[in-house]
Order: sequence, then structure tokens, then C-alpha cells
Amino acid sequence: MFDRLLEQIYQDARALTAYEKAVQLRPTESLALVNQCAVLNRLWRFQTALTACDSALKGNGLWGNSSSAYAWSQRSSALLGLKQYEDAVASAERAIALTPSNAEAYNYKSGDRYWDGAFSSRRVIEMKYC
Repeated sequence: MFDRLLEQIYQDARALTAYEKAVQLRPTESLALVNQCAVLNRLWRFQTALTACDSALKGNGLWGNSSSAYAWSQRSSALLGLKQYEDAVASAERAIALTPSNAEAYNYKSGDRYWDGAFSSRRVIEMKYC
């Protein structure tokens, strides 16, 4: 609980230390791994974040109040940071398929155009109306 509180108030370095300890104790704990991934994304450590997200998806499947959609969404964020846009969109679409109300995943799905600087109004229209 304390590690989650630290993350919520954006003490990312301390939260990351707590998640690293949790993963050390339980290396297949999906919830700890996906939360570690989210903190790493905020710290712009995208390659390590991607590894944590992939491990979360392969982990024990215990997500607490979350679901694997959060891992797919965070995976998309990491891939955007690595400029792997097609894979980022595919991960965002997986998150959306699991949780259609996942606004974060929709942001990441359109993020490839934002990060790449190539805005596409057709893409935005597809997201908004499809």
C-alpha cells in the first residue's frame, strides 16, 4: 500500500525502489511489474519499462483492481517512447479490446502521430467515431 501511495504523489524514484523490491520478492507478480512499468515510463526509461510490461503480461495474472489492459496500455506508452509506433498502436488496440472505455489507450493509439510529428486528421476521426 505504501509503495502505491508514493507513486500517486509522484515520488517516482522511491516508488520504483519499492516496486523493484516487490519484484525481487515475487518476480512473477503482474501487479507489481505493471506498476513498475508505469513508473519507468514516467521516468523515460522506456526499454526497461517495456521489459517490465512484457514480464507483467507473462506473470501470474493477478492485477488487483486493474487488468491486463493496463499492462497493454503501459506497454504502448513504452513503445511510443522507443518510437516503435506500429507496435505501440497494436498494444493500445489490445488494451482497448480488453477495456473499451480505456481513455489512456486511445491516447496512446493516436500518440504515434503526435510523437512522430505527422498529424493525421483521418486517424483522429477514426478513433473518435469508430
